[in-house]
Amino acid sequence: MMHRRVAVLVASMVGAALVAAPTFAAGVNARLELSVTPYRVVIESRPDGAPITQALTIIVQVTVPAEVRIGMSDVVAGPDGGLVNAALGSTPYSLGTSVVVEPALILVDPGADRQTFKVTIAVKAAASDPPHIGALTVALFPRGKSDGVTGIVTQGLSMTSTVLSRPPEGGEAAIADATAVLQASALEVRRGAPWTPLDQVVPDLLPALVDHGPVTAIARFTNTGNVILDSTTTFKFSSVSPLALLPGNTETGPNLYSITPLPGYALPGQVTSSDADSMLRAKDATPTDMLPFLGFVRITATTTGTLGALQAEPIRQSIVILVFPWKELLALLLVVLLWSLFRAWFKRWRSKRRLLAEEKRAWAEGAARAISDPGPAAAPATPGLSDTPYGTGFPGAPGNASGDDRRPRAW
Repeated sequence: MMHRRVAVLVASMVGAALVAAPTFAAGVNARLELSVTPYRVVIESRPDGAPITQALTIIVQVTVPAEVRIGMSDVVAGPDGGLVNAALGSTPYSLGTSVVVEPALILVDPGADRQTFKVTIAVKAAASDPPHIGALTVALFPRGKSDGVTGIVTQGLSMTSTVLSRPPEGGEAAIADATAVLQASALEVRRGAPWTPLDQVVPDLLPALVDHGPVTAIARFTNTGNVILDSTTTFKFSSVSPLALLPGNTETGPNLYSITPLPGYALPGQVTSSDADSMLRAKDATPTDMLPFLGFVRITATTTGTLGALQAEPIRQSIVILVFPWKELLALLLVVLLWSLFRAWFKRWRSKRRLLAEEKRAWAEGAARAISDPGPAAAPATPGLSDTPYGTGFPGAPGNASGDDRRPRAW
């Protein structure tokens, strides 16, 4: 007996579990809380294609009258490789009207306790249908402030669930002309959140030159087949020698860290991404960066795509980075340079001050000697010469042997 499964996966949440929403009326603040459980719901359909229902639990707590709106939309791969909402029926793999959600609107009265509501998801699809995917948006608003179910919430909370329909294991053989092919697109490395002032001031120069960890590796790949695939990427961080930079070198040294993020979906003809950072997160332990302080590191991303027994050839992408604290070294060299310039300036300034002090001291000593030693006494003037009409200033006059050209004084 062939069964069909539909997976409902809570993929992301916009906003916190408990937040204060903006004021929607004068003097009134709306406090809203929203959660959707369980994290993953699996539905198996019947061979006759009859719809199967499954309950989704919505828990809310509000301090003002509110409303919960639920709606469906298509999804496409966004610029970063993640899934984003699109108009319902705009993709060839759209769920369309095969999924019915009831109720689509829930009115919530304010209260001090959390309130629980059940939403029924009904799926109807043939067992031989290829996988289809869509987004189910659960939005909580202050009553009367609904922005619809577009996934853009300005005065409330929103949670998006990804609804995927696919055949059970072995059922993929009934899909006509199904092909599963993955193609590598790119593997890039981004620096983690800045945690030193240098990270905010000094920009990164080269993608493969990392000042310090943690880093985030992003693997991008394209589904060139014609069916939706479950994609899984495993990231491996390993220590290598500088020879790993040579073209064609596939050296893999000691393993530093390996991680496999949660599986995603590779949409046909679109670029999908998977990412992981170099932080080891253990339960009840402080996250630890697994990158070395200094050294070459090869990051390898291996991606697989499957649809039951239908499997794409795994793809492998790798990049070698150098972990080198060049920003700290640059800052140290700058400090040493500034200190050297300051010392040189201070040395010249002190030398000039010393020379000026010596000159002042020499001048003071000379002035003191001049005062204490006035020198030989002047010769007495010749009697009577000062009484002549020409005085001693007339050239050739007695007592004016120097021939000074001063004019004689008038009577």
